[in-house]
This record gives sequence, C-alpha cells and structure tokens, in this order.
Amino acid sequence: MINGIVKVGAIPRGAKPSKEISAAQNYGFVLQVMRRPNDHKLDLRECRYTQDLAGWIEEKLDDTATTLPADTVYKNFMGINGPGGQHYGLSKRMVQMYLLCLVREGKIRITLSGKNMPVEVVDYSNIAGIEFKVAC
Repeated sequence: MINGIVKVGAIPRGAKPSKEISAAQNYGFVLQVMRRPNDHKLDLRECRYTQDLAGWIEEKLDDTATTLPADTVYKNFMGINGPGGQHYGLSKRMVQMYLLCLVREGKIRITLSGKNMPVEVVDYSNIAGIEFKVAC
C-alpha cells in the first residue's frame, strides 16, 4: 500500500500490474484511502483515521516549529482509550501508513533521524522518490 497509492497519490491509467498496485486496489477501499468510482487516486475525504490523526496532531502542535515524537502518536492510536475516548487499536504499520497519507496530502511533515536515512524530512515534495522498506 505505501509504495503504491500512498507514495505516488495516484496510479497512472494503464500501469503494469505490480504487487504495490494490486495491494492498493485490493485494500485501498477497506482502509478508507480510496473511494469509488475513482479507484486510481488517493482520497482521504471519508477516512476517519486520517481525519482523527490530523485533528489530534493539530491540537497537540500549537505552531509549526514544534514536533511530536512518533511514539506519542503510536501510543494514542495503537491501543484503547485513545483521543476522544476512542479505542483505535491500529497496528504500528497502519499508523505509519495513515501518517504517510497525511504527508502525501501535504498536511504534515515527518522528520527522520538515525543512520542511513534517505532524507531528513519526508514531505509531499519528496515522498514519491522514497522507497519504503520494513525489516522482517
């Protein structure tokens, strides 16, 4: 999903089938990041998770100079008794996917730290050029 629809924002018409495109078409609607009839474009208008994440992040960050640790976001959206008394219960990877959806839409920026990072900041201008990998 992340290296498919989330990373590029839209699947080009006539694109050759790949595991990323298949994942987007198979799961994009269930995860509420795509809407019919346009099954080739990222669409977050009805995604409660991205709306709740964006609202919560905006509430926590009073200005653009402050940052919010990823662990704080995970803690609030991975278990029970999250923001607004909601029991989200999302996995860490799902929270990451929804955060990257917000990045794709230009609503947030993610600062990376550590060794061998491809970029210092992930935002809407560079997300399409980053290959996302998860260690198994």
